[in-house]
Amino acid sequence: TLYGYDVITVLLWLAILICVFIIRYQLNEKRFFDLNPIFAAEKANINPKKMVAGLRVLKEVIGWIDALVWAVFAVALIEVFVFQLYEIPSESMVPEFLVKDRVAVLKISDGPKFPLSEVGLPRLRNYDRGDIVVFSNPHYDQNRQAQVQKFTSQLVYMFTLMQVNLNVDEDGNLKADPLVKRVCGVPGDQ
Repeated sequence: TLYGYDVITVLLWLAILICVFIIRYQLNEKRFFDLNPIFAAEKANINPKKMVAGLRVLKEVIGWIDALVWAVFAVALIEVFVFQLYEIPSESMVPEFLVKDRVAVLKISDGPKFPLSEVGLPRLRNYDRGDIVVFSNPHYDQNRQAQVQKFTSQLVYMFTLMQVNLNVDEDGNLKADPLVKRVCGVPGDQ
């Protein structure tokens, strides 16, 4: 896709986030107490205890759903922009890391990007010899459909606490993607 399209998508995503905060502020119980059925029942001299039982359960369920949605959103933002857990797919990092070891990767210094776009934060530093890096395996397709499948797989992997990995090839074998390697050459080396 075009870079401009990615920028527009990210701006719309941020606009939706801002609208959610505005709507949550406007729908706060203290701001519209006149529209709340409990207060309306008190004004109409109806016994609010009959209404309260059902509303209390509904309010509790909505509160739990709201908390769950915000927790998922916060975890996704942290995974995209701050740090993410990866599993070592091969024995190339032995003895420092063994196969199936899990490492937490800090994304801030590399300039994380919004998923499925080229828009993101700027890179804060360059890599030095000996740094450990995580990158997409160049042996697999890098087209848009493969990126969407990989992103979906990472979300499922993250929300199942690294128990379900959908990132498989056509034969059903787990892909060695992303790769975790050590930098051994830097720009200017021959």
